[in-house]
Amino acid sequence: MPAESLDDWRRWWERIKRDRVSQIDLGLLPAPDASKLSGAELGEWMERLDSANRRHARVARRVLRELPDSRIPEVVNRASAPTAPAGVRTMAERLLLRSRGRVLYVSDLGGSSTLYVMRLDGSGARKISGDLKEASWAQAGAGSRWVYGEGTSRDGGKAIYRFDLRGDRAPEKISERSGSCWVSPGGDALAVLDCREKTSFHLIDLGTGKDTDLGDGGGLPAWSPDGLSLAWTSHGTLFVLPKGDPKPTSQGDCDLCRPVSWSSDSRFLAFCRRDLKGDLETWRCQVEVVEAASGKRHVAAGPAWMMSDPEWSPQGSRFVVAACAREGPGIIEVHDPSGDGLVMRASPLKSVAGIHGSCQWMGDGKMVAYRQLSDYSVKGKTIGENAAAFIEVPSGAVRAVHRQLPYFFEPLPNLDWVLAPNGTGDLLLWSYDGSRSISLTESPAGSLRGIFLPPE
Repeated sequence: MPAESLDDWRRWWERIKRDRVSQIDLGLLPAPDASKLSGAELGEWMERLDSANRRHARVARRVLRELPDSRIPEVVNRASAPTAPAGVRTMAERLLLRSRGRVLYVSDLGGSSTLYVMRLDGSGARKISGDLKEASWAQAGAGSRWVYGEGTSRDGGKAIYRFDLRGDRAPEKISERSGSCWVSPGGDALAVLDCREKTSFHLIDLGTGKDTDLGDGGGLPAWSPDGLSLAWTSHGTLFVLPKGDPKPTSQGDCDLCRPVSWSSDSRFLAFCRRDLKGDLETWRCQVEVVEAASGKRHVAAGPAWMMSDPEWSPQGSRFVVAACAREGPGIIEVHDPSGDGLVMRASPLKSVAGIHGSCQWMGDGKMVAYRQLSDYSVKGKTIGENAAAFIEVPSGAVRAVHRQLPYFFEPLPNLDWVLAPNGTGDLLLWSYDGSRSISLTESPAGSLRGIFLPPE
């Protein structure tokens, strides 16, 4: 090491060894137990929330997020003062989210993907994948206790496991198959896309363990919200399997590459058919809707040069889709195939839309988000913009435009927050209007992705 570098290191260490809080941030000292803080100590940690020293502010957030429920009113009272600093106000808001839900997430802490669950304020994080070598993702089941996903044992074998969110039980192997899985809304069955030798699609009864081979796999499966039917695509054909039936029924052709989705009332299926053959100028897309009971279908939106996959509202049978012309702004449409037809059309961003644009509903069903990325046209001109616009339905009024949100995010039910990772591997809550964010993990290990779960 050059002498200059060694001198710099020594000066750095002279500062750090006199700074207990920075040593906690570096992992050289344990963090204090938040449940044992005295009133004076709690006040000191709250003061550090607004410290210009980033290490001090970060450690203060990590310590105070673990406060027991009985101490939260002390922070809330301090935050209600007219002169309360921003860090204290944000911490109070954060702690009040604790009872509103949980987050299931994957972290690479320790060098391999591991499943964790924490409360919505980032407190109480615990590992749920036990001694498995790796667990890269899981899907939530019915109720608040179980999630299901692929895991890798210490000897390298892959299988489907059930994970206990409470942490009381070790992961339980439920099938020797491996791959992606989707649990039914009722928690009684699991659809598995097994890709070990060839792509095959299976239905596993979680009560009896019976494994039914449904043939070659294709597009991603989708359970109807009432749990009574399973839909999927294979070789350009849409199949639906009603619960209890021995064989699926064909619902006609569909786009080979696009997913299908159910309306919230389980009456309709929808998908985007994309004809992207030939010259770029001749691309055409349209949304087709299939009535589940009768099999009747019709074009519900489009055609347009480019369209996103439709997303259904949390209630009823309305879907939202983003569309655009070859060199025009993104157009957001809400349709109701049950009879109302076009409910809303809006163009929240005036820039020319790129290929990459999508829509999703917020948890209350009264607002949609349109997400756009900057892109390049065939002429080499930059088009589009990195932004997320939040639009009220049915008025079409733009409530906010957020230019820092990642492209993929998850709305939180009945809250003005969304869940998304940032660029440095942490999971954050972001407000719709872009005015504030809360880092839930603040970990040196990467938090790869997370999903919202209801309260326990």
